[in-house]
Amino acid sequence: CLAKRSLWFDEAVSYTSISAFSWSEMIRRTGQAVHPPLFYVLLRIWTFAFGTAEVSLRGLSVVLAVVTMVGIYLFCRDAFCDLRNNSQECRSQSRGIGVFAAALVAISSVHILWAQQARMYMLGTALAALSSWTLVRALRAERDLGWWLGYALTAACFLYTHNYALFSVLAQGSFAMGYLLWLHKGCLHEVVRSGSFRCFVVALAIAAVLYLPWVPSFWQS
Repeated sequence: CLAKRSLWFDEAVSYTSISAFSWSEMIRRTGQAVHPPLFYVLLRIWTFAFGTAEVSLRGLSVVLAVVTMVGIYLFCRDAFCDLRNNSQECRSQSRGIGVFAAALVAISSVHILWAQQARMYMLGTALAALSSWTLVRALRAERDLGWWLGYALTAACFLYTHNYALFSVLAQGSFAMGYLLWLHKGCLHEVVRSGSFRCFVVALAIAAVLYLPWVPSFWQS
């Protein structure tokens, strides 16, 4: 039923932003309207392929809603996996937890509502799930730079999607520090000397550097 409702005000803003202005003007105007520009960039690229009808505009959010559920599955599967017990039963249990968590998202009325809106919220939830998943994998892999780079990029994209992502990334950083403290039995000196901590700091630094070009627009809004 994506085409049964006309665009409401915020969706009309999304449509106007991607259709009435140049790329640079679109990014400038989205900054003035508070929100970072990543969703508008993706939506504009999306409409090149699928057009600007209501179904097409809202279709991107539908795809991102599915990506969110996949990200929640991956995050919960790996977060609840016991690395000390690699048995088939343990792996099956962690997969079951992931499926259950993804199912809860799938039947959430709020998730269903915003999956039908041509706005940035589904991109935000997808990146929240994926950045949390890559962070868990990076912490488990310790010095595997690929996972840390994945976290840095997904966190930076998250920051370019919605300003509230700043709070989410702060929460992820707090969790990572708490996890490392628990892993090293509360010894801060050992945490600072660990390879995981250094990789974590580098990942945050990369995300921060990538976000720096948007900081002036953030402060002005």
